[in-house]
Formats: sequence, C-alpha cells, structure tokens
Amino acid sequence: MVDQTIVASFDQSVLYYLDIKHPNLNRSSGPIDMLSFYAAYLFRAPLPESFFKFKVLQLPFHKILFYTLGIGTKDFNDYAKKYGIATKYWTVNNADDMKILKENGADGVITDYPDRAWLTFYDNQTILNGYKLYSILNAPTQYSSLAIQQINLIRNISNNIFNQFISHIQNPLLQKINFTLF
Repeated sequence: MVDQTIVASFDQSVLYYLDIKHPNLNRSSGPIDMLSFYAAYLFRAPLPESFFKFKVLQLPFHKILFYTLGIGTKDFNDYAKKYGIATKYWTVNNADDMKILKENGADGVITDYPDRAWLTFYDNQTILNGYKLYSILNAPTQYSSLAIQQINLIRNISNNIFNQFISHIQNPLLQKINFTLF
C-alpha cells in the first residue's frame, strides 16, 4: 500500500528531507517543484525522465491560471504525462470545471464534493477499479468495510512517516510531538 501513497507538503524542505531519507517514497510536488516544472513546460525543455523527483503535480485550479498560463490544458497535462507525472487540481468544486479538466487529461481533482468528482471521472460500471481515497469515502455501503481498512492503513503509514521525521529533528520540544492523523 505504501507504493500507492503520495506524501504532500507545501513546505519544500520537508519534501527534500524525504528525497534524502526515503528516496523510494512517492511524493507530490512542492511550490519550488511546481515552478521548475512550469518553467520546463514553457520552454518544452527536453529533460531526462528521472529529472523530476515527484510523481504528482497537485496544482491550484483557477480559470485565470487555465486561460492565461495554460495550467490544466491538454498540452500541459500531456507534458506532465511524458515524464510519468500525474496531474491533480485543487480545489475544484464546479462539475463543469471537472469535466474540462478530465477532457484535458487531468488524473484527478481534489474537491469538497466527491460525489460530483465521482460522476465526472467514473462511469457507473466502475466500482473499485482505480479507487482513490477522496472517492472511496462515498463508496456504496457494501464497500464501506474496505474503505475503512484503506483509511486505517493510510492513517498508520502517515503517522509512522511523520513520527520518524519528528525523531530526526534536533529541537527537543519538537521531538515530543506525537502526530496522529484523523
């Protein structure tokens, strides 16, 4: 299940720490990663496939970014896929925006309305194939025990990673923090 987990942080130094201490852990892009990716996209820079250390670009979605900078366009998403990077946009609550992103090749959205995302990204024939955490919370009741198992596993993994990170911090006050997700 760890191989299906993505660690994300707005603090780039946390992500650099993970790159050093846990190089096989999948992570999302941080703010500096997003800017460097965008610069590479603008110039269509031919880069080695292993250039980017992150597996997912989690980007804000706003129509200004979409129409003026091209973030969220098919071309942008295709450039990311060329390097094996998934694109997920936040916080997308409008079903029409979700549909545009899906048509442009986005891999997912982060939303306050998972039912809208479910109806946009999955057809009614898809049950558990490719389930994501944000979608599984609205899963049909027959799958609720599976959802609880997956959430508990993710919670345990997250708690362990954070507590390992805290144990490496030199500040004795911060070492006493015990992180618990949920």
